[in-house]
Amino acid sequence: MLVFDGIAGLDHAALGLPSQDEYLAHYRACSGREEAVTRFHLAFSLFRFAVILEGVAARAAAGNAAASDA
Repeated sequence: MLVFDGIAGLDHAALGLPSQDEYLAHYRACSGREEAVTRFHLAFSLFRFAVILEGVAARAAAGNAAASDA
């Protein structure tokens, strides 16, 4: 069984990865937007990511991957 934990358990600070609060503060500073990120936004982004990954997996399974190492 393939297990994908992503970046879970890694030292994010040592890798230079911002926390969610740091990321959102940077986004707001660059975009000029001040709206709060709600649970809906987070759920929608995770759903969108899941759909993209399903598409990638389906293309790989069908042999239609964008690259030979995909």
